[in-house]
Amino acid sequence: KLGIIFRGSGQRVSQAEKDGYHRDVNVRFQKKAWADDQLCEEFAYVELHEATAEARMRGERSVCFFDNLSGQTTAEHLRNCRRAQCDRHLLPTGSTGELMLIDGGIGARLKNLMGDELDEWLEQPGNLERWTTGPKEGGLHAWEKRVLISQIAGRAWETLCCGGEGHEPYNFEASARSLGMLMTADGSDDDRIRIQGLAGPYTFTDADGGEAGAESEAEADEEEEADVEADGEEGE
Repeated sequence: KLGIIFRGSGQRVSQAEKDGYHRDVNVRFQKKAWADDQLCEEFAYVELHEATAEARMRGERSVCFFDNLSGQTTAEHLRNCRRAQCDRHLLPTGSTGELMLIDGGIGARLKNLMGDELDEWLEQPGNLERWTTGPKEGGLHAWEKRVLISQIAGRAWETLCCGGEGHEPYNFEASARSLGMLMTADGSDDDRIRIQGLAGPYTFTDADGGEAGAESEAEADEEEEADVEADGEEGE
């Protein structure tokens, strides 16, 4: 699913608004529309758990690459990752633009598709006025705009993933491989890695792992693992 963060507290969201969100879009609110600690921890508890469901059914572990935001380094976040049987890999600080998958073309492609969807909606009779005027003049309320954005984003995400008229599905695997997200332990296919901003291949060394605390957090804490096993699948 796709996630959207709207500015605000979200404490007074009506059922009509919730029912209007696109089925494949998870909507959250934050005062500054930023991924704070609570939001990051909730993402790991909900979306990450959903994304790794098929892997868990096959008895496989997953790994997720994170930007190294504060909320992605907390004990609660790690606990939620372990609940999803997913190892947490924190990218070196300041390297998101070069290494993160969303910045490898996915984000720009999604924004362009959303722009196409919005243009199509605005071209329909009366919609431009509804978008540009206030509720007293017959325009959209803020909650209606949020619902519309979720619908636009959901349709754009579907086109990105599955393709559509004039659009090929995005090759997530090829993009991830070029950024090193699908690196193998034996170093095979490393020649296919093309770090953004570098003209040629990059040769990796052990030093690239960074200092302690910046590497993949796959080591299990026995006490925390026991808590996770005791919780089981409650609350799903």
